[in-house]
Amino acid sequence: TSGGTYTDIGSATSATYAAPTTSAGTTYYRVKATDNDGTIISSVASVTVTSDPTISSQPSSATVAVSGSATLSVTAANGSGSYTYQWQSSSTSGGTFTDISGATSSSYSAPTSSAGTTYYQVVISDAGTSCDAITSNEASVTVTSSFAFDTNPSNVTECVGTSTTLSSSTTGANGTVSYQWQSSSTSGGTYTDIGSATSATY
Repeated sequence: TSGGTYTDIGSATSATYAAPTTSAGTTYYRVKATDNDGTIISSVASVTVTSDPTISSQPSSATVAVSGSATLSVTAANGSGSYTYQWQSSSTSGGTFTDISGATSSSYSAPTSSAGTTYYQVVISDAGTSCDAITSNEASVTVTSSFAFDTNPSNVTECVGTSTTLSSSTTGANGTVSYQWQSSSTSGGTYTDIGSATSATY
């Protein structure tokens, strides 16, 4: 403490002293100077060591459809508590990341106007100290095309007793696709599920 008991620091016997900074906290120092007439004591100086900022919550990857919402966020801890943020993006994982203009808060809404995958990270600096900046883990945002059939079943005319297979495929799915074939006696009629017809082909 500032007004506490001061003890000599072994070998600290010059006009300058390199205070240790290996652990966070505040230590108070003063220096005694002695000449032939006696000893004088300096005023007290404090050395406050703050820890580097850390990340307590990393940004998470997301998969969304075109025009969906994808917000990345990060939570910083330690240091002075006053942080600056700079989000960066890259087209490849582990690639070169570049700053995103204006993306300087703890959260970032990634663009989702076109399909594809972009990788993001955020650099956090301690605005209250000169401590080292810290970079978050990468998080990817994958934007998928709208869910749609890219192959529709085709009309078929067959003879009685022959085998016919109808096929379909989809694009832009978010997750696993499930199928259910239906039938009707008329094109615009009522369609009912066909039991066990639950694959992309029938």
